[in-house]
Amino acid sequence: MVQISKPPPAVIPLPRPRWSVAEADKPGDGRNYILRNSVPRSVAKEVHLDSDSDFEIEDAGHWEELSGESIGSFRGSLLPSGWMNGVVFTISWYDETAVEYNATYLLPSHG
Repeated sequence: MVQISKPPPAVIPLPRPRWSVAEADKPGDGRNYILRNSVPRSVAKEVHLDSDSDFEIEDAGHWEELSGESIGSFRGSLLPSGWMNGVVFTISWYDETAVEYNATYLLPSHG
């Protein structure tokens, strides 16, 4: 009798995070911001946040993990050019298989 073995089941990847950046204070009033991951079950480890020259991140801009629906707080200064033109943030992270990903997010202008 010949025994046929089944191939191992395909591993279905978990969903990727969906990022947004927002002011935690009233627009223009503060220096507190949030980085939000809005996707349940997504995995984001060693998350790093960078910005273009229109914004100065004043703390580490790093979180050990922002998996699933989660929020990371950070402090920063929106420069006048960022106020008028918006700011491009770059978010990098590792998924559950240690693959690195990058995404950008545009914080809209206030002008």
